[in-house]
Amino acid sequence: MPVSLEARLTAAVPEYMTSLRASKEWGWTAGDVEGRTCLMLEHLRLYLFHHRRDKDLHARAWAAVEELAAAPGTLVLDALMVGLLEGHWPKRDAALMGPRTRGLWDQMRP
Repeated sequence: MPVSLEARLTAAVPEYMTSLRASKEWGWTAGDVEGRTCLMLEHLRLYLFHHRRDKDLHARAWAAVEELAAAPGTLVLDALMVGLLEGHWPKRDAALMGPRTRGLWDQMRP
């Protein structure tokens, strides 16, 4: 797993990773690094929207994403941009984005 994505998300948002690992989709991506990377970041977007009132969860998730945005290589960055950052985010989430994450998100917006 590139940049220990799974370990970073597990440390920052364990409740999210527990939920994701219990999903049937988790099993579908076994052995597929690209697929699992995209799954973790696409589902993080959904998880944050479903738990929109949990400010602590959002703060921890965006702090982890900021660290991941500095990752070398393209797999995590591509997954961040397409799986997590593409589209609209509420102002409260945009305010939690670090400078790297915000720069990536700004690139994705029209």
